Amino acid sequence: RVANSVKQYNSIDMNKLFKDNILTVDVNVKGETDTYTVKMSFGGFLGLLKDQIDRLDKFDLKAVTRALINGFNKDDVYIHCSCPDWAYRYAYFATKNNINSGNPETRASNITNPNDELGSACKHVLLVLSNNSWLLKVASTIYNYVNYMEKHYHKLYADIIYPAIYGKK
Repeated sequence: RVANSVKQYNSIDMNKLFKDNILTVDVNVKGETDTYTVKMSFGGFLGLLKDQIDRLDKFDLKAVTRALINGFNKDDVYIHCSCPDWAYRYAYFATKNNINSGNPETRASNITNPNDELGSACKHVLLVLSNNSWLLKVASTIYNYVNYMEKHYHKLYADIIYPAIYGKK
């Protein structure tokens, strides 16, 4: 089961998003035995958001949601999972193919996945990729953050967030 509360997504690093243009999201997945964290990361979100704002002619939840969907449908999405299956079967493959958003794994999985034939991700990552319900929660978190900053932290909004979103001073 993919975590479905907005509270869980409040830990998104907004500094990294608005200063470095890299969105990293940790999605909790309740497995059969434990809860694991799938980390999804991609760059270029602010450009996609600006395109949606230009297309819709306003900043709203719909623009953020569409930018997120477009971003996660791009080729340069990086993934990682905290489960043991990822560590012993998929982390080396992900590192070798430059799709690992976690720590790089330099030890080949000679016993559990010797020929890299098991695919590119564990079932938790596949669940997150196939279940897009969490995208709306992330979009809501980003939208609420921007609105909060605009209302309560005018200078920070004007200096960093507004130029990042609209591409102008």
